[in-house]
Amino acid sequence: MTVGPQTPDSELLSAMLHLVPCAVVVVDGAGRIRMWNDAAESLLGWSADEVIGQDASTLGIATADPDETVRGFALIRDEGTWEGHYPLFRRDGESIVCAVRARTVQPEGNVMFAIEEVTTARMVSETASLLDALMTASPVGLAFFDSELRFVRVNEALARMTGRPIAEHLGKRPEEAVPELADTLVPNLWRVTRLGRPVVGQELRAMSATPGAPEGTWLCNFYPWQPGTATPFGAGLAVVDVTARRRVEDERALLLEAEQAARKELERVRDRLAFVALAGSRLASTLDVGMALETVADLVVPEFGRFCILDMWDGRRLNRVHVREDEQFRTNLVQEMLDLSGSQRENHPAIKSVRTGRPVVIPETTEAILEEMYDDPKARRVVLEATGGSSFVTLPLITRGRVIGVLTLQGPGQEGRSSTVDEDVALLQQVSTRAAQAIDNAQLYRQAQQSLRELEAVERQQRQAAVTLQSSLLPKSPLESKDLDIAIRYRPGTMGTQAGGDWYDVIEITPGRTAMVIGDVMGRGLQAAAFMGQLRMAIRAYARLDLPPKQMLELLDGVVSDLGEAEIVTCVYGVFDSRRGTLTYASAGHLPLLLVDRPGRVRRLDHEIGLPLGVGSYAAPEHVVSFAPGTLAVLYTDGLVEHRQRDIDAGIDKLIETLAGASGDLESMADAILRELKPHDDYDDDVAVLFARARTITDDPTTGELSVTLPNDVQAVPLARAKVEETLQQWGISGDLLDNIVLTADELVTNALRHGRPPVRLQLRQSERAVIVDVHDGTAVPPREVNADADDEGGRGLQLVRLLSTEWGWRRTQRGKTVWCEHALPVSIVR
Repeated sequence: MTVGPQTPDSELLSAMLHLVPCAVVVVDGAGRIRMWNDAAESLLGWSADEVIGQDASTLGIATADPDETVRGFALIRDEGTWEGHYPLFRRDGESIVCAVRARTVQPEGNVMFAIEEVTTARMVSETASLLDALMTASPVGLAFFDSELRFVRVNEALARMTGRPIAEHLGKRPEEAVPELADTLVPNLWRVTRLGRPVVGQELRAMSATPGAPEGTWLCNFYPWQPGTATPFGAGLAVVDVTARRRVEDERALLLEAEQAARKELERVRDRLAFVALAGSRLASTLDVGMALETVADLVVPEFGRFCILDMWDGRRLNRVHVREDEQFRTNLVQEMLDLSGSQRENHPAIKSVRTGRPVVIPETTEAILEEMYDDPKARRVVLEATGGSSFVTLPLITRGRVIGVLTLQGPGQEGRSSTVDEDVALLQQVSTRAAQAIDNAQLYRQAQQSLRELEAVERQQRQAAVTLQSSLLPKSPLESKDLDIAIRYRPGTMGTQAGGDWYDVIEITPGRTAMVIGDVMGRGLQAAAFMGQLRMAIRAYARLDLPPKQMLELLDGVVSDLGEAEIVTCVYGVFDSRRGTLTYASAGHLPLLLVDRPGRVRRLDHEIGLPLGVGSYAAPEHVVSFAPGTLAVLYTDGLVEHRQRDIDAGIDKLIETLAGASGDLESMADAILRELKPHDDYDDDVAVLFARARTITDDPTTGELSVTLPNDVQAVPLARAKVEETLQQWGISGDLLDNIVLTADELVTNALRHGRPPVRLQLRQSERAVIVDVHDGTAVPPREVNADADDEGGRGLQLVRLLSTEWGWRRTQRGKTVWCEHALPVSIVR
């Protein structure tokens, strides 16, 4: 029975195992059999000598798979114990069900098995016990029927389901025990008992025996059973109460159905919103009335009707502007529908929509309705043909609180869709609202475009008038100066702008003194041009007084204030004195002058300037700069240096850079500068530029000067005459010219002595082209030419000066005034 040496204890153990009635087997940690008693040999068929020392997994006692046997041993060692029923194989291959108990024996890790065959009686007993436990504890309703369909056994769970005690079921058929369930139970029970096959998954609506109790739902499984080998089949029944689950499933089904309905409604709403959004987007994309009408028709035909008609309301009648028909080949019918414009009666649905601001739905077009709509039978025939006797709807086109027209849909839409359905009418109302907005916007845009064209025409006329006025007010011929080379460039703004108030001028004040002026009246149009003309005339008038630039601008400030309270003017006024080689100027808020005193060098005169004319009390500082022969002065307005792509400082820097590199004669230089500073899209503002270069003085031996201070007595006049005559003879002047110069000098000296104050100084100068007489005295009272009567002894002096000289004038000085006259030299003397 054992392997190895025998000790008293081991002999005692062997004897005990020999006497035990159950089979005992010991397996060591390596899986080899170490003990096998006589009961094991009797039960399984192997002797101890055959199995001791053998690998238990290879004998096939438990299973034919050795690996599975090894895994079983390992599980028992891990758990420590195990017991249960397990099929084992005898030596002859017979399978027997055994009750197996196993325990691990430490420390060697041996496993001891106690094995006993389960007998039939015991199995029956155990099965009965299990069945009793199942019938008692199972929540599932269980019942057994004999071959005659009588209840044999019923558990408490089924009795609770039927609402009857167990005793009222036993021995009775379903018709007797549970008549309310018989119609469902009996057919299935007969099928099972007769065919011997189960019926599963049958649901039945179970009416409770308790009055007023709710109906339940049972899930029934029918199966055959045979009480004995020689007895007919009976039937078993397993019932699960699924009332709560079915209620949940029903509720879930209702929720799912509601969800599907909501989804369909949501999809319908989404489609409607998408259609409205599409309509709004397409209608908002055009500002053309015709395109807007076409778009409205595209949206509703053929989706909502066969005919789409658009009538516009002018306050008295509906004027038909568009008709669309889904069958494009019926052009004659479309034209006939267009011809019905304005022929509707007051009872016409479209007129009602205009009056009420609401849609009107006609479910069916009948003769009676047509008679209310039109007086003309032909019109009724045309509408009947268009609608086919079906429905139509009229929708007012409302925008900004007023009805501008009516959208009419006639006939059924696509796939028989009717525009008279409430939800379609509501959808079409939204479309008609957007259509009204689009059509109204397009009409407003067309009116705005027409107004813009008319305005542009008026602006062109005004601009042309302003340009013409401005041109007439600016110097008409090239400006000339005896002491300056002059170049002028003037460019009106582009065609899209109005003419401005830019101006320029060069004025010979007295021999050797030339005024240069440039200015800009803020604003555009006729008013600016007219204002500019008034200022230019004022400057020319004041320039004759030979006033200092500061005083000139003070006078102009008063003129600006008198002419217009809201006018602002910038201006630069400068006086070039050729004898002194200086430029005296003052600026009223204008851009800085630029001087080119030698090639490549440009000076920006950033001296202090005054406020623009017209903004209040004026105090412009006066500045004197050297202006030697060959020096170039550039006076300009902001249109030359400023535009949308360039600020004014950058423009001035560009002008300085261009001037530094310019060369050639003055005209070529002026053209090059305007070309270089011109923007890509031409000048958008008026441009005025004045180029003035001091001429080089030519030395001439015949050119001279006389300067003498005269005594304040009667000897002054003869002395003056003698000095003038002597000097003229030295210059080679004789004849009438000599006499005229002497006489004018006599009159000017006499006038100074009589009306002025000492000191009186006489100057006689000869330039290249003229002889100039200057008489200075100490009073600033201007000379005044009077009209002497025939018998007056005096008062003709200044008249003689005016008649005998080429020109004459006067100017204020710091200590009085100077009266001058100029006598042009004949060609024979001019050099």
